[in-house]
Amino acid sequence: MQTAYSTRVPYKLDDQVFFLQLIEEMIDVAAGHGTNILAFPELFTMPYPFHTPSLINWQEYAETEKGKTFQLMKRMALQHNIVIIYSILELSDDKRCFNTCFVVSNRGELIGKCRKYHIPPIEAPYITPGDFDPPVFETDFGKIGILICYERHFPLRWLLLASKGAEIIFNPSSEDESGLSEKMWEVECLNAAVANGVVTVAINRCGSETFEENTFNYFGNSYVASPYGTIESVNSQDQRVCVVEIDLNGCKKAKEGLSFHKNQKISKYAEKLSEIYQNKKHQAE
Repeated sequence: MQTAYSTRVPYKLDDQVFFLQLIEEMIDVAAGHGTNILAFPELFTMPYPFHTPSLINWQEYAETEKGKTFQLMKRMALQHNIVIIYSILELSDDKRCFNTCFVVSNRGELIGKCRKYHIPPIEAPYITPGDFDPPVFETDFGKIGILICYERHFPLRWLLLASKGAEIIFNPSSEDESGLSEKMWEVECLNAAVANGVVTVAINRCGSETFEENTFNYFGNSYVASPYGTIESVNSQDQRVCVVEIDLNGCKKAKEGLSFHKNQKISKYAEKLSEIYQNKKHQAE
């Protein structure tokens, strides 16, 4: 199976026509290389606004579930027989904003969506958390799970998706060069792939964004990690489409062949963790 992941410099709202043309071209390129599943970075239809929310009218980028981006992805997925995963700022019927990933099937149908549950402090004043229980999406090319950006910091969420049958877990992100993000980026999805016997796809924003005197540099460096700890990576901040061959049989082989997958004793740990946290709760009361 071929999976393509795209990194790009976000557009301005005034450049929307150009942006949509660019996305069509990128999908055409990915499809021309035999891609089955195509994924974009977090909030790829807009600049990442939450470092300096007062300097950008970020609400203008919000879309409904069946908005303009869905209409484009529906048409392109059907045209090229590919599954497309994309992230937008979703505006709900009751006017709340969610950080949401959508999955469109190769028949142009909306399979479902995953709303970011773990919200980082920088987004918390603006983004509503999604549901706790993340879905696993059945596609013609494998079972897909999604963790959006910050959610990769939570090992139990990877475990939850893998336990529900996910074979490929995508992590669309908007990570810049500040703090420890880049150093942690190199290991978190790799570790999750090995620990859970899945393929992980880390997709990061690239390029620079400037709001008045504030510039944020996104380091790109997207990669695909196998359950055996091997990596296909793109050490680049440039805009590009990357195509990687994935062997889903490797997930089954890893879970059957690596002894630690059979020896996890998850139920024992679940019981003990529940006991510990119940005790902490009682002590707090």
